[in-house]
Amino acid sequence: MLKKLLQVVWKIFWVNVSLVVIYINLVLLTDALMALTNPFWIPVRARVVSTDGVISRARYRPYVNITYEYYSGGKRYISDKVCFLELPFGCLQEQLEEVAKYDVGDSFGSYHSPFFPQSAVIIRKTESNQWLAFIISLPITWIGSLIAFLPGWNIVKNIKLIKKENK
Repeated sequence: MLKKLLQVVWKIFWVNVSLVVIYINLVLLTDALMALTNPFWIPVRARVVSTDGVISRARYRPYVNITYEYYSGGKRYISDKVCFLELPFGCLQEQLEEVAKYDVGDSFGSYHSPFFPQSAVIIRKTESNQWLAFIISLPITWIGSLIAFLPGWNIVKNIKLIKKENK
């Protein structure tokens, strides 16, 4: 009985790993597609709602805690994103230094997606070295997803078979 329970727990673990890897890949792919469309993003005025004005580090990635609001189509939106591909690579130091100078209430130019106005960035420009790193890393993450997803799919099928056998 304990052996079957451990097998089920192990299978559930692999399903969860598969879902997390797929989610991370979708986030990266969405961010990359948004960055690809950056020339079409609409400029809007934004206002700083909160900021600490400090460039911090999360492991290898620098960031600035900033929250800003902007209006599009008569609706108010809030964002905290500084640049494209921020999640995997972080923004450039010069970009972060500029954004760290903003105080609460300051007004500045930002850009929002023409398709999803709730998505906005302060700095629209992307660097070529980020694209190179992204292009290299994306197939690696897809292979990782495939490796994680295939055992997960087999586990889901096996769990269904186990449930049918127990009936």
